[in-house]
Amino acid sequence: QGKRTSWGTGEELLFVIRSTASGDGLGWGALNPKRSGRGQVSYGIVARHHRKGAASRGVLLASRYAFDVLRWVRLEIVMIADNIGSRAVALKAGFRPEGVL
Repeated sequence: QGKRTSWGTGEELLFVIRSTASGDGLGWGALNPKRSGRGQVSYGIVARHHRKGAASRGVLLASRYAFDVLRWVRLEIVMIADNIGSRAVALKAGFRPEGVL
């Protein structure tokens, strides 16, 4: 119920990444608004579906939604700096590194 409430209020927009062929759930994603038309995208993929493009596709679609529907002007991905897989997903989806926290 909490996730439905957060979707309704716009606090967090959680979605399922699924296969277009089978409809199986491959992972999850979320858009988290911050302020002034900005937000973050996050995601997770079930281990057996890693390295098949599901995360990149999910992030790309979520990004389109953030810009085209929500009209955000900036979207960020925050990740562990040495997570090579997440870095590859971000780059493939069009994100560019800006710094290390």
